[in-house]
Amino acid sequence: IEWLSFLPLHMKSEGYVIVAGDENGRLLYVSFGTNNDDEVHVVKAHSSSITCGEFFSCLMGVFLVTGSEDGSVVLWELMKGKNGERIKFVQNLLQEDEGITCISLYQEGDK
Repeated sequence: IEWLSFLPLHMKSEGYVIVAGDENGRLLYVSFGTNNDDEVHVVKAHSSSITCGEFFSCLMGVFLVTGSEDGSVVLWELMKGKNGERIKFVQNLLQEDEGITCISLYQEGDK
């Protein structure tokens, strides 16, 4: 595990999400629902180590941005499926020549 983040979904009273990235570019997504529908998903997200990520929410939903040593930044959407939360690729946001080591997002209303 190179990077890990935790998101309580108390805004929806739907449990918790833990997301981790490994040295092989895999994204591990674990959803702990309040209705015992715990799920684990592994997605090949980047071609190299996932070094950082950050959750954000807006009117359109809950999203995750991940960064990697391969220089890519990827946007993911957390979707509510019939068996609980799922993660879905949205788009590549950026491709740099150097590795990405930190992501910080500004949300309107942050001070």
